Amino acid sequence: MSCPQMSVTGHQSIVMELTLRITYHSSAKWAAIASHRDDMPFIGIITSLTIHPVWVPGLRSTPADLETARIKSLPDDGFYIADFISEDEEEFLLRKITTAPLPRWTHLAHRRLQTWPSALTKSNALISSPLPSWLVSPIITPRFDSLGLFADAPHHAPNHVLVNEYRPGQGIMPHEDGAAYYPLVATVSLGAPIVLDLYERSEDGKGSGHGRRPVYRILQERRSLLVTTKSIYTDFLHGIAETTRDEGLGAESICNWDLLREPDRYECGWLERETRISLTYRDVLKVASLGNTMKFLGSR
Repeated sequence: MSCPQMSVTGHQSIVMELTLRITYHSSAKWAAIASHRDDMPFIGIITSLTIHPVWVPGLRSTPADLETARIKSLPDDGFYIADFISEDEEEFLLRKITTAPLPRWTHLAHRRLQTWPSALTKSNALISSPLPSWLVSPIITPRFDSLGLFADAPHHAPNHVLVNEYRPGQGIMPHEDGAAYYPLVATVSLGAPIVLDLYERSEDGKGSGHGRRPVYRILQERRSLLVTTKSIYTDFLHGIAETTRDEGLGAESICNWDLLREPDRYECGWLERETRISLTYRDVLKVASLGNTMKFLGSR
């Protein structure tokens, strides 16, 4: 919940396909249909009816140039696209996430998460395995490709996704993602908006940022994409405050204010937290095949 607002309907990106399965009672009646004869009556019984979404490519568009999405007040490359996915696509992704088997969830102290395709090994390697199709195509990766997000990454595409769920009052302490990944994170936000805080490192480069004020604040709306790379990835810590309400919102405090889809919604200066889910896409630098990993374990 936030300031009172008018509801805005997102772009439609799927159509509904209706499939009828009809069983006919004799081959003669099939022949009547095949020969376009109308002098032979036939009776069909509907034995099944299926309604399912059919994705129509190209109904959503992303900026042709990332430059139009640049967060100009950041010292280095950060980009924000408010309408990265449609409401229908958001609903589809949320359904896939929330219906995942319970063992897929890892419960931490202040949030829960899913790791796709798997967690990293102790040596920060990813066991080679494809991401599930619903996380990549046709919604996400074609748009990443059109923006050239991972064009310079070693594998030219994300190979690892964390699904984080934050309920009201939950967050994550300031931290860095580390050297296991190519220095670019693409985050898709689902369900509700939330504020991401960026902190400068301490002078010794080891500080956690805990207890200090953030130097930049980024409001991530639902259905948006946030891309952080270069020094924003390597030289800053990022975190989410453990609060039930994000406050102090405005053009002076939120560095992507001019890129928001609905800035008027937050003119009152606050937003009430609701459950928010993020998809964070990364490229793990070190990838190992399962066969090589098993061979290594067997030699110990």
